Amino acid sequence: MRRLAGKVVIVTGGSRGIGRGIAQAFTMEGANVVIADIRLDLAKETVRELEASGQKAIAVKTDVRKSREVKEMVEETLHTFGKLDVLVNNAGVVGVPKDIVHVALPWEVEEVHWDATFDVNIKGTYLCCKQVIPHMINQKSGKIVNIASGAALSGSRFIAHYGASKAAVVNYTLSLALCLGEYGITANTILPNLVWTDLWKKGVQVGAEKFHPEFKARPKSFFDQQVERTRLKRATTPENIGSLAVFLASKDADDITGQWILVGR
Repeated sequence: MRRLAGKVVIVTGGSRGIGRGIAQAFTMEGANVVIADIRLDLAKETVRELEASGQKAIAVKTDVRKSREVKEMVEETLHTFGKLDVLVNNAGVVGVPKDIVHVALPWEVEEVHWDATFDVNIKGTYLCCKQVIPHMINQKSGKIVNIASGAALSGSRFIAHYGASKAAVVNYTLSLALCLGEYGITANTILPNLVWTDLWKKGVQVGAEKFHPEFKARPKSFFDQQVERTRLKRATTPENIGSLAVFLASKDADDITGQWILVGR
C-alpha cells in the first residue's frame, strides 16, 4: 500500500529542480499532484511525466505573489479533486523571477531583487497558506511542508536577501504549527543545503562574474568544492528532498510538527 494513496497535493514551483523531485516522489506514493508554477509550459511537461505513472496530475499557472492566482489555484484543485490534503510551498527565487538569481554583497542588494525575493519566498508561502488552511481546518486534517534553505541558518556574503527570506519561512512555519495542531494539521520545514539545480548553476555563473571569475566557465567545480566541505561529502538530490517531504506528509509523521530539518550539511 503506497503511503499517500488517494491524497491530493499542491506543489508550488513544481516544474523544475527540487519541486519536480518532490512532485515525482508524491506521485510514486500514490498521490494526485497539482503542479502550480509561473511557467505553465514547463508545468504541463512535468504533468505528462507524472501521469505516465498512472496517477492524476494537473498544471495550474500560478504566480504565488498574486493572491487572485493563488485563490484560483486552490479553487481549481478542489474542483478537480474535491479535496486538498497536502501543501508544499516550494516556489523560490534569489531575485526577480525573470532573472532567477541576483548576487550582491548584503548592503548592495538592489531593492527590486530584495522585494521580489521576499514576495515569492515568504509572501508566496503566506498567500498559499491563507487559501489552503481554511479547507484543512474544515476537514480537521492536513500537512504543510515548507521548503526553506540551509542559507536560512547561516550568513551569506552574496545572497543575504535569499537567506533572510528563507529564515522568515522557518519562523512562519513555527507559528503555523503553534496554531494548527488542535485541528490535526502539521507544519514543518525542509532546509536543503547543496542540490545541483538550475538555480544553483545560475547562481554560480552570476556570482563568478562578480566575485569568482575563476569559476565562470566551470560552475560545477565551485559547487563540488562546497560539497567537499560537508559532513557526508555528497550533494543532496531533488529525489532525496522529495522522500523527506513524502515522510512529513504521511501518517508516519503525524506527531511531528513545528520542526525544521536541515538536509546535507
